[in-house]
Amino acid sequence: MQSPLRLGLTLMLLCAVAAGLLAFTNAQTATIIAENEQAKLEASLKELLPEAERFETTEEDGKVFYQGFNGDKQVGVVAVFEQKGFGGFMTLMLGVNNESKITGFRVLAHSETPGLGARITEDSFMSQFEGKSTDDSLQVGKDIQAISGATISTRSVAGGIKLMAGEIEKRFMAQEETTVDLALVPDGEYQGEAEGFAGNVKVTVKVSGGKITEITAAAPDETPEIGGPALPTLIKRVIESQDLDVDAVSGATFTSEGFKQALKNALAQFATGGAPDPVDLSQVPDGTYKGTAEGFAGDITVEVTVEGGKITDLKYQVPDETPDIGGVAVKQMAEKVKSEQRLDVDVVSGATFSSQGFLDALQAALR
Repeated sequence: MQSPLRLGLTLMLLCAVAAGLLAFTNAQTATIIAENEQAKLEASLKELLPEAERFETTEEDGKVFYQGFNGDKQVGVVAVFEQKGFGGFMTLMLGVNNESKITGFRVLAHSETPGLGARITEDSFMSQFEGKSTDDSLQVGKDIQAISGATISTRSVAGGIKLMAGEIEKRFMAQEETTVDLALVPDGEYQGEAEGFAGNVKVTVKVSGGKITEITAAAPDETPEIGGPALPTLIKRVIESQDLDVDAVSGATFTSEGFKQALKNALAQFATGGAPDPVDLSQVPDGTYKGTAEGFAGDITVEVTVEGGKITDLKYQVPDETPDIGGVAVKQMAEKVKSEQRLDVDVVSGATFSSQGFLDALQAALR
């Protein structure tokens, strides 16, 4: 009979040998596995962007972007990103070419229900997205046919691809983004709608004095416990910031994006490409004009009188600005504008927000 000590030493020796063999095997195969994975990735990239000769990688916020180049010319972008589905998170790969067309997508990983949501990997489903523009709505039931019995999986894929296609467009395609200058929107009530997660989000927005004063939103098809509660939060964010592009509500991305797009659609007639054109004083009719814009601590209001293409009088109100900082800065800005007869004078160092608020109010008045 062997002693316990001898048995223990024998087992220890066997474990050491097994561990060594595993380490040796891993060392021998790790490189091969990595090379195989890289080869699969490159094949998928080429499949989605066949014109590309090489790819440059950018990683940000959990997403990986592969810019495809032919020589020095960019021919498109492929993105790899995660998207929540019905059964959990899935990893998708999306290609967009330089004509802003979707070249296709691939499902790299998923945990959707076999026979139902798992059908997102079938060619008949994936091919529906090929050739679609990044501007298309990709609306399920209209642009994209849903997988029977797997509506949530279908909407998740379509919504994720729509959002990512827009992000690729914005980041890499150098498209000029349209903006809405609220100061140019006449007082009134405007309506718009856009697709959310499960249906359309409809909004009514009231504008008064160059500010959004009230928003009502309806999304009857959104998930009551997720999409529905997101709307009051989004409305509050827009009214407080006076910005149409507020952050999405966590967990309700599609509803959030639908709400923001509906808001932009409501005010689309006042949208301009990039920043609005500067005011040409020589083209301003004689008269007195008033404008308001946000400063550092509150609204700044200006009243400007123009005669013969020149500013003859300039008054301002800065009730909420710090008197010895913002107040002094606005006074200096007003003096510069009158003396130089220019609307693009330099801001005062140390009081940037107050200075810019004054200039924005002046521009708003004269537009």
